Amino acid sequence: MATGVLSYRFPPSNPMVSGNQESTVIVTPLNASTAQAYTSSGSSSIIFNFASNTNFLRTQQSYFSYSVVPKDANGNVLTSGVTSSYQGASRAFSRLIVRIGATEIENLVIDDLTAIYYSTLSPAAHRMLNMTEGFGNINAFASGKMKCASQVLSSIWSTPQCIPLPLISAGGGLTVEFVLAPVSNLFTSANVASFDIVDPRMVCTMVSPPADFTVSLVNAIRSGQKSAFMPFTKVRQFRSNGLMSNTNMLVLPIGNVRSVDRLTTVSWDEQAYALRSNDKYFRFGQNALVDYKVEGADLVSPKSSTYAGNGSDAEYILNTYVQEVGSIYNLGENVYIPDNYSSTAFRIQQTYTSEQEQHGSGLSLINAASPNITITTTHSAPVPSTITFNTFVSTSALMEITSQMINVTEVF
Repeated sequence: MATGVLSYRFPPSNPMVSGNQESTVIVTPLNASTAQAYTSSGSSSIIFNFASNTNFLRTQQSYFSYSVVPKDANGNVLTSGVTSSYQGASRAFSRLIVRIGATEIENLVIDDLTAIYYSTLSPAAHRMLNMTEGFGNINAFASGKMKCASQVLSSIWSTPQCIPLPLISAGGGLTVEFVLAPVSNLFTSANVASFDIVDPRMVCTMVSPPADFTVSLVNAIRSGQKSAFMPFTKVRQFRSNGLMSNTNMLVLPIGNVRSVDRLTTVSWDEQAYALRSNDKYFRFGQNALVDYKVEGADLVSPKSSTYAGNGSDAEYILNTYVQEVGSIYNLGENVYIPDNYSSTAFRIQQTYTSEQEQHGSGLSLINAASPNITITTTHSAPVPSTITFNTFVSTSALMEITSQMINVTEVF
Protein backbone atom coordinates (compact mmCIF):
# COMPACT_ATOMS: atom_id res chain seq x y z
CA MET A 1 0.00 0.00 0.00
CA ALA A 2 1.42 3.37 -0.97
CA THR A 3 2.06 5.63 1.98
CA GLY A 4 2.37 8.96 0.22
CA VAL A 5 1.03 11.10 -2.57
CA LEU A 6 3.50 12.38 -5.12
CA SER A 7 2.75 15.31 -7.38
CA TYR A 8 4.27 14.85 -10.80
CA ARG A 9 2.78 17.82 -12.63
CA PHE A 10 5.58 19.01 -14.83
CA PRO A 11 6.79 21.49 -15.73
CA PRO A 12 5.63 23.81 -12.94
CA SER A 13 3.98 27.10 -13.89
CA ASN A 14 7.00 29.11 -12.92
CA PRO A 15 8.92 31.48 -15.23
CA MET A 16 12.15 30.62 -13.40
CA VAL A 17 12.01 26.92 -14.36
CA SER A 18 14.70 25.99 -16.86
CA GLY A 19 15.98 22.84 -18.49
CA ASN A 20 12.72 21.63 -20.03
CA GLN A 21 13.18 20.47 -23.61
CA GLU A 22 10.03 20.31 -25.76
CA SER A 23 9.80 18.65 -29.16
CA THR A 24 7.15 17.67 -31.68
CA VAL A 25 7.03 13.91 -32.25
CA ILE A 26 5.15 11.98 -34.94
CA VAL A 27 3.68 8.70 -33.65
CA THR A 28 2.50 6.14 -36.23
CA PRO A 29 -0.03 3.36 -35.56
CA LEU A 30 1.03 0.35 -33.56
CA ASN A 31 -1.07 -2.10 -35.58
CA ALA A 32 0.04 -1.21 -39.13
CA SER A 33 2.23 1.09 -41.18
CA THR A 34 0.96 4.48 -42.33
CA ALA A 35 0.88 3.20 -45.91
CA GLN A 36 -1.92 0.77 -45.11
CA ALA A 37 -5.51 1.94 -45.21
CA TYR A 38 -7.98 1.25 -42.44
CA THR A 39 -11.41 0.49 -43.86
CA SER A 40 -14.95 0.94 -42.58
CA SER A 41 -16.12 -2.27 -44.29
CA GLY A 42 -15.01 -4.47 -41.38
CA SER A 43 -14.15 -4.28 -37.71
CA SER A 44 -11.22 -1.92 -37.94
CA SER A 45 -9.42 0.29 -35.49
CA ILE A 46 -6.32 2.46 -35.40
CA ILE A 47 -4.11 1.94 -32.36
CA PHE A 48 -1.37 4.25 -31.14
CA ASN A 49 1.03 3.47 -28.32
CA PHE A 50 3.06 5.99 -26.34
CA ALA A 51 6.04 4.80 -24.32
CA SER A 52 9.23 6.58 -23.29
CA ASN A 53 11.75 6.47 -20.48
CA THR A 54 12.45 10.19 -20.71
CA ASN A 55 9.46 12.06 -22.19
CA PHE A 56 6.26 13.38 -20.67
CA LEU A 57 3.32 13.66 -23.12
CA ARG A 58 1.76 17.12 -23.28
CA THR A 59 -1.66 16.11 -24.59
CA GLN A 60 -3.09 19.62 -24.79
CA GLN A 61 -0.63 20.34 -27.61
CA SER A 62 -1.21 17.05 -29.46
CA TYR A 63 -3.70 16.00 -32.13
CA PHE A 64 -4.82 13.25 -34.51
CA SER A 65 -4.06 13.65 -38.24
CA TYR A 66 -5.56 11.44 -40.98
CA SER A 67 -7.20 11.44 -44.40
CA VAL A 68 -10.67 10.11 -45.26
CA VAL A 69 -11.23 8.50 -48.67
CA PRO A 70 -14.81 7.66 -49.82
CA LYS A 71 -15.09 4.63 -52.14
CA ASP A 72 -17.76 2.97 -54.28
CA ALA A 73 -18.77 -0.70 -54.26
CA ASN A 74 -15.85 -1.56 -56.59
CA GLY A 75 -13.29 0.08 -54.33
CA ASN A 76 -12.83 3.14 -56.55
CA VAL A 77 -12.34 6.57 -55.02
CA LEU A 78 -15.47 8.69 -55.47
CA THR A 79 -14.99 12.26 -56.62
CA SER A 80 -18.58 13.37 -57.27
CA GLY A 81 -22.05 13.00 -55.84
CA VAL A 82 -20.74 12.47 -52.30
CA THR A 83 -22.58 13.97 -49.34
CA SER A 84 -21.53 13.56 -45.74
CA SER A 85 -22.74 14.33 -42.24
CA TYR A 86 -22.96 17.95 -41.17
CA GLN A 87 -20.79 16.87 -38.25
CA GLY A 88 -17.86 16.19 -40.56
CA ALA A 89 -15.00 13.73 -40.20
CA SER A 90 -15.54 13.13 -36.47
CA ARG A 91 -18.39 10.76 -37.42
CA ALA A 92 -15.80 8.45 -39.02
CA PHE A 93 -15.06 7.02 -35.57
CA SER A 94 -17.60 5.30 -33.34
CA ARG A 95 -15.55 4.65 -30.22
CA LEU A 96 -12.43 5.94 -28.48
CA ILE A 97 -10.66 3.62 -26.04
CA VAL A 98 -7.78 4.73 -23.82
CA ARG A 99 -5.68 2.19 -21.90
CA ILE A 100 -2.61 2.25 -19.71
CA GLY A 101 -1.04 -1.16 -19.97
CA ALA A 102 -3.94 -3.61 -19.73
CA THR A 103 -6.10 -1.22 -17.70
CA GLU A 104 -8.93 0.43 -19.60
CA ILE A 105 -9.15 4.07 -18.55
CA GLU A 106 -11.87 5.33 -20.91
CA ASN A 107 -14.22 3.72 -23.42
CA LEU A 108 -16.23 6.48 -25.07
CA VAL A 109 -19.02 6.51 -27.65
CA ILE A 110 -17.07 9.24 -29.35
CA ASP A 111 -19.34 10.03 -32.33
CA ASP A 112 -22.35 10.82 -30.12
CA LEU A 113 -20.29 12.64 -27.51
CA THR A 114 -18.64 14.73 -30.20
CA ALA A 115 -22.01 15.61 -31.73
CA ILE A 116 -23.25 16.90 -28.38
CA TYR A 117 -20.04 18.85 -27.78
CA TYR A 118 -19.88 20.41 -31.26
CA SER A 119 -23.52 21.45 -31.44
CA THR A 120 -23.27 24.50 -29.17
CA LEU A 121 -19.67 25.59 -29.70
CA SER A 122 -19.03 29.20 -30.64
CA PRO A 123 -19.07 30.33 -34.30
CA ALA A 124 -15.28 30.78 -34.11
CA ALA A 125 -14.84 27.17 -32.98
CA HIS A 126 -17.19 26.01 -35.74
CA ARG A 127 -15.09 27.89 -38.27
CA MET A 128 -11.97 26.06 -37.11
CA LEU A 129 -13.77 22.69 -37.25
CA ASN A 130 -14.97 23.50 -40.74
CA MET A 131 -11.37 23.96 -41.88
CA THR A 132 -9.96 20.91 -40.06
CA GLU A 133 -12.82 18.36 -40.17
CA GLY A 134 -15.39 19.62 -42.67
CA PHE A 135 -17.90 20.51 -39.97
CA GLY A 136 -20.97 22.24 -41.39
CA ASN A 137 -20.18 21.26 -45.00
CA ILE A 138 -22.05 18.24 -46.34
CA ASN A 139 -19.98 18.51 -49.54
CA ALA A 140 -16.63 18.36 -47.73
CA PHE A 141 -15.72 15.05 -49.43
CA ALA A 142 -17.23 15.84 -52.83
CA SER A 143 -13.84 15.79 -54.53
CA GLY A 144 -12.71 12.60 -52.80
CA LYS A 145 -9.87 12.36 -50.31
CA MET A 146 -9.82 14.96 -47.54
CA LYS A 147 -7.08 15.47 -45.01
CA CYS A 148 -8.30 16.14 -41.46
CA ALA A 149 -6.86 17.02 -38.07
CA SER A 150 -8.81 16.45 -34.86
CA GLN A 151 -8.68 16.92 -31.13
CA VAL A 152 -8.69 13.79 -29.02
CA LEU A 153 -11.85 14.31 -26.97
CA SER A 154 -10.86 12.26 -23.96
CA SER A 155 -10.73 13.56 -20.41
CA ILE A 156 -7.45 11.83 -19.58
CA TRP A 157 -6.01 13.09 -22.86
CA SER A 158 -7.02 16.71 -22.26
CA THR A 159 -5.74 17.02 -18.68
CA PRO A 160 -3.34 19.93 -18.06
CA GLN A 161 -0.97 17.45 -16.45
CA CYS A 162 1.62 15.97 -18.74
CA ILE A 163 1.19 12.19 -18.86
CA PRO A 164 4.26 10.69 -17.15
CA LEU A 165 5.35 8.12 -19.74
CA PRO A 166 8.45 7.04 -17.73
CA LEU A 167 6.13 5.84 -14.94
CA ILE A 168 3.96 3.67 -17.19
CA SER A 169 6.23 2.54 -20.05
CA ALA A 170 7.40 -0.61 -18.26
CA GLY A 171 3.79 -1.78 -18.06
CA GLY A 172 3.02 -1.19 -21.72
CA GLY A 173 2.63 2.57 -21.91
CA LEU A 174 -0.41 4.57 -22.99
CA THR A 175 -2.59 3.21 -25.81
CA VAL A 176 -5.20 5.21 -27.73
CA GLU A 177 -7.55 3.29 -30.04
CA PHE A 178 -9.90 4.83 -32.61
CA VAL A 179 -12.61 2.40 -33.76
CA LEU A 180 -13.92 3.10 -37.27
CA ALA A 181 -17.67 3.62 -37.66
CA PRO A 182 -19.93 2.07 -40.33
CA VAL A 183 -20.02 3.99 -43.60
CA SER A 184 -23.59 5.22 -42.95
CA ASN A 185 -22.34 7.05 -39.86
CA LEU A 186 -20.40 9.55 -41.97
CA PHE A 187 -21.78 9.44 -45.52
CA THR A 188 -25.43 10.07 -46.32
CA SER A 189 -25.20 9.39 -50.08
CA ALA A 190 -25.82 5.77 -51.10
CA ASN A 191 -23.02 5.78 -53.71
CA VAL A 192 -20.43 5.54 -50.91
CA ALA A 193 -20.00 1.84 -50.06
CA SER A 194 -17.05 2.26 -47.70
CA PHE A 195 -14.36 4.67 -46.66
CA ASP A 196 -10.70 4.34 -45.83
CA ILE A 197 -8.60 6.15 -43.27
CA VAL A 198 -5.12 6.64 -44.69
CA ASP A 199 -1.92 8.17 -43.36
CA PRO A 200 -3.08 8.27 -39.71
CA ARG A 201 -0.65 9.68 -37.20
CA MET A 202 -0.55 11.42 -33.86
CA VAL A 203 1.33 14.70 -33.75
CA CYS A 204 2.46 15.14 -30.17
CA THR A 205 4.39 17.55 -28.01
CA MET A 206 6.83 15.80 -25.70
CA VAL A 207 8.44 17.41 -22.68
CA SER A 208 11.84 16.12 -21.56
CA PRO A 209 12.55 17.23 -17.98
CA PRO A 210 16.07 17.25 -16.57
CA ALA A 211 17.25 13.66 -16.11
CA ASP A 212 17.62 13.95 -12.33
CA PHE A 213 13.94 14.92 -11.99
CA THR A 214 12.78 11.92 -14.02
CA VAL A 215 15.09 9.46 -12.25
CA SER A 216 14.01 10.60 -8.79
CA LEU A 217 10.35 10.44 -9.77
CA VAL A 218 10.62 6.93 -11.23
CA ASN A 219 12.61 5.68 -8.23
CA ALA A 220 10.05 7.10 -5.80
CA ILE A 221 7.22 5.19 -7.49
CA ARG A 222 9.15 1.97 -8.00
CA SER A 223 10.14 1.89 -4.34
CA GLY A 224 6.54 1.09 -3.52
CA GLN A 225 6.35 3.87 -0.95
CA LYS A 226 4.78 6.53 -3.17
CA SER A 227 1.95 6.80 -5.67
CA ALA A 228 1.34 9.31 -8.43
CA PHE A 229 -2.24 10.45 -8.98
CA MET A 230 -3.99 11.91 -12.00
CA PRO A 231 -7.55 13.26 -11.70
CA PHE A 232 -9.85 12.92 -14.70
CA THR A 233 -13.52 12.67 -15.61
CA LYS A 234 -15.07 9.28 -16.28
CA VAL A 235 -17.97 9.22 -18.76
CA ARG A 236 -20.56 6.44 -18.81
CA GLN A 237 -23.49 5.87 -21.15
CA PHE A 238 -26.99 4.65 -20.26
CA ARG A 239 -29.66 3.84 -22.85
CA SER A 240 -33.41 3.21 -22.53
CA ASN A 241 -36.49 3.39 -24.73
CA GLY A 242 -39.86 5.13 -24.66
CA LEU A 243 -42.51 3.46 -22.52
CA MET A 244 -45.55 4.28 -24.70
CA SER A 245 -46.57 6.71 -21.97
CA ASN A 246 -46.61 10.45 -21.37
CA THR A 247 -44.30 9.81 -18.42
CA ASN A 248 -40.94 8.07 -18.76
CA MET A 249 -38.59 7.10 -15.96
CA LEU A 250 -34.89 6.66 -16.77
CA VAL A 251 -33.10 4.80 -13.95
CA LEU A 252 -29.31 5.19 -14.07
CA PRO A 253 -27.48 2.56 -11.92
CA ILE A 254 -24.40 4.66 -11.26
CA GLY A 255 -23.31 3.09 -7.98
CA ASN A 256 -21.49 4.48 -4.96
CA VAL A 257 -19.31 7.22 -6.39
CA ARG A 258 -17.71 10.24 -4.78
CA SER A 259 -18.83 12.86 -7.27
CA VAL A 260 -21.42 12.91 -10.07
CA ASP A 261 -20.43 16.05 -11.95
CA ARG A 262 -22.91 16.23 -14.81
CA LEU A 263 -25.44 14.31 -16.81
CA THR A 264 -26.78 14.98 -20.30
CA THR A 265 -29.73 13.21 -21.94
CA VAL A 266 -30.54 13.31 -25.64
CA SER A 267 -33.04 11.26 -27.64
CA TRP A 268 -33.85 10.19 -31.18
CA ASP A 269 -36.20 8.05 -33.22
CA GLU A 270 -34.51 4.76 -34.12
CA GLN A 271 -36.62 4.36 -37.28
CA ALA A 272 -35.48 7.70 -38.63
CA TYR A 273 -31.94 7.04 -37.41
CA ALA A 274 -31.78 3.83 -39.45
CA LEU A 275 -32.36 5.60 -42.77
CA ARG A 276 -29.09 6.10 -44.64
CA SER A 277 -30.19 9.44 -46.08
CA ASN A 278 -30.85 10.92 -42.64
CA ASP A 279 -27.87 12.75 -41.20
CA LYS A 280 -27.18 11.22 -37.79
CA TYR A 281 -25.90 14.54 -36.49
CA PHE A 282 -29.49 15.85 -36.71
CA ARG A 283 -31.10 12.97 -34.85
CA PHE A 284 -31.63 14.65 -31.47
CA GLY A 285 -35.27 15.27 -30.69
CA GLN A 286 -37.19 16.74 -27.80
CA ASN A 287 -40.23 14.41 -28.10
CA ALA A 288 -42.68 17.08 -26.95
CA LEU A 289 -41.07 17.45 -23.53
CA VAL A 290 -43.19 19.36 -21.05
CA ASP A 291 -41.33 18.77 -17.80
CA TYR A 292 -38.55 16.76 -16.20
CA LYS A 293 -36.86 16.18 -12.86
CA VAL A 294 -33.58 14.55 -11.84
CA GLU A 295 -33.43 12.73 -8.49
CA GLY A 296 -30.37 11.45 -6.68
CA ALA A 297 -29.10 11.29 -3.08
CA ASP A 298 -32.40 12.80 -1.88
CA LEU A 299 -31.99 15.85 -4.13
CA VAL A 300 -34.54 16.79 -6.79
CA SER A 301 -33.62 19.21 -9.58
CA PRO A 302 -35.45 21.21 -10.66
CA LYS A 303 -37.97 20.96 -7.84
CA SER A 304 -40.83 22.37 -9.87
CA SER A 305 -40.95 23.43 -13.50
CA THR A 306 -43.14 23.34 -16.58
CA TYR A 307 -41.73 24.16 -19.98
CA ALA A 308 -43.64 25.23 -23.04
CA GLY A 309 -42.71 25.17 -26.70
CA ASN A 310 -41.21 21.66 -26.75
CA GLY A 311 -37.89 22.76 -25.32
CA SER A 312 -37.61 26.08 -27.10
CA ASP A 313 -39.00 27.82 -24.02
CA ALA A 314 -36.71 30.67 -22.97
CA GLU A 315 -36.49 29.49 -19.38
CA TYR A 316 -35.59 25.97 -20.44
CA ILE A 317 -32.73 27.12 -22.67
CA LEU A 318 -31.37 29.53 -20.08
CA ASN A 319 -31.51 26.96 -17.28
CA THR A 320 -29.78 24.32 -19.41
CA TYR A 321 -26.86 26.47 -20.48
CA VAL A 322 -26.33 28.30 -17.21
CA GLN A 323 -25.39 24.86 -15.94
CA GLU A 324 -23.24 24.27 -19.00
CA VAL A 325 -20.97 27.28 -18.46
CA GLY A 326 -21.34 27.83 -14.71
CA SER A 327 -22.25 31.50 -14.83
CA ILE A 328 -25.18 33.29 -16.43
CA TYR A 329 -22.84 36.11 -17.41
CA ASN A 330 -20.71 33.84 -19.62
CA LEU A 331 -23.52 32.61 -21.83
CA GLY A 332 -22.88 34.94 -24.75
CA GLU A 333 -19.17 34.14 -24.84
CA ASN A 334 -19.18 30.37 -24.42
CA VAL A 335 -22.45 29.02 -25.81
CA TYR A 336 -23.96 29.32 -29.27
CA ILE A 337 -27.60 28.31 -29.76
CA PRO A 338 -28.14 27.34 -33.43
CA ASP A 339 -31.37 28.15 -35.24
CA ASN A 340 -32.10 24.43 -35.58
CA TYR A 341 -31.51 23.88 -31.87
CA SER A 342 -34.42 21.44 -31.41
CA SER A 343 -33.02 19.00 -33.99
CA THR A 344 -29.30 19.29 -33.28
CA ALA A 345 -28.60 20.47 -29.75
CA PHE A 346 -31.68 19.80 -27.61
CA ARG A 347 -30.86 18.09 -24.34
CA ILE A 348 -31.77 17.64 -20.70
CA GLN A 349 -28.81 18.66 -18.60
CA GLN A 350 -28.08 18.71 -14.89
CA THR A 351 -24.80 19.89 -13.42
CA TYR A 352 -23.74 19.28 -9.82
CA THR A 353 -20.62 21.43 -9.71
CA SER A 354 -20.62 25.21 -9.72
CA GLU A 355 -18.20 27.38 -11.68
CA GLN A 356 -15.61 27.59 -8.91
CA GLU A 357 -15.86 24.11 -7.43
CA GLN A 358 -13.02 21.67 -7.84
CA HIS A 359 -12.66 18.06 -8.95
CA GLY A 360 -14.63 15.70 -6.71
CA SER A 361 -17.14 18.25 -5.43
CA GLY A 362 -20.25 17.02 -7.28
CA LEU A 363 -23.18 14.93 -6.06
CA SER A 364 -22.02 12.10 -3.79
CA LEU A 365 -23.85 8.78 -3.88
CA ILE A 366 -21.69 7.23 -1.17
CA ASN A 367 -23.99 6.04 1.63
CA ALA A 368 -27.02 7.43 -0.24
CA ALA A 369 -30.33 5.61 0.16
CA SER A 370 -30.03 4.54 -3.48
CA PRO A 371 -26.96 4.28 -5.75
CA ASN A 372 -29.14 5.32 -8.69
CA ILE A 373 -30.05 8.62 -10.32
CA THR A 374 -33.54 8.76 -11.81
CA ILE A 375 -34.67 11.10 -14.58
CA THR A 376 -38.45 11.44 -14.92
CA THR A 377 -39.70 13.08 -18.10
CA THR A 378 -43.21 14.26 -18.89
CA HIS A 379 -44.37 14.68 -22.49
CA SER A 380 -47.45 16.07 -24.18
CA ALA A 381 -47.96 12.76 -25.99
CA PRO A 382 -47.02 9.12 -25.35
CA VAL A 383 -43.40 8.38 -26.20
CA PRO A 384 -43.17 5.36 -28.56
CA SER A 385 -40.74 2.51 -27.97
CA THR A 386 -38.79 3.52 -31.08
CA ILE A 387 -37.51 6.57 -29.20
CA THR A 388 -34.14 5.99 -27.58
CA PHE A 389 -32.98 8.06 -24.62
CA ASN A 390 -29.20 8.23 -24.38
CA THR A 391 -27.74 9.62 -21.15
CA PHE A 392 -24.09 10.41 -20.56
CA VAL A 393 -22.99 10.73 -16.92
CA SER A 394 -19.68 12.34 -15.95
CA THR A 395 -18.10 11.46 -12.62
CA SER A 396 -14.88 12.56 -10.96
CA ALA A 397 -12.30 9.78 -11.01
CA LEU A 398 -8.75 9.32 -9.82
CA MET A 399 -6.06 7.26 -11.49
CA GLU A 400 -3.34 5.99 -9.18
CA ILE A 401 0.02 4.90 -10.59
CA THR A 402 1.93 2.56 -8.29
CA SER A 403 4.93 0.30 -8.71
CA GLN A 404 2.62 -2.66 -9.38
CA MET A 405 -0.54 -1.43 -11.05
CA ILE A 406 -2.82 1.27 -12.37
CA ASN A 407 -5.87 1.75 -10.17
CA VAL A 408 -8.88 3.81 -11.29
CA THR A 409 -11.43 4.70 -8.63
CA GLU A 410 -14.50 6.92 -8.32
CA VAL A 411 -14.40 6.68 -4.54
CA PHE A 412 -11.59 8.73 -3.01
